[in-house]
Amino acid sequence: MRDVIHDCYIDKFGIIPSEDRVEEIFNTIPSNIKSLAEEWGVWDTEVRENIFDFISK
Repeated sequence: MRDVIHDCYIDKFGIIPSEDRVEEIFNTIPSNIKSLAEEWGVWDTEVRENIFDFISK
């Protein structure tokens, strides 16, 4: 999931996030997004969109 967070962060902000920033985002992602990622896989479009939306807030 950290790879998806990393890629979504770059897509949103145009800069590479630090490992600490990726970890911070990972630790605050809501459980429903994590559950969806477990069910469908982290590269699923819906999962990526949810992560991108979460990062954008």
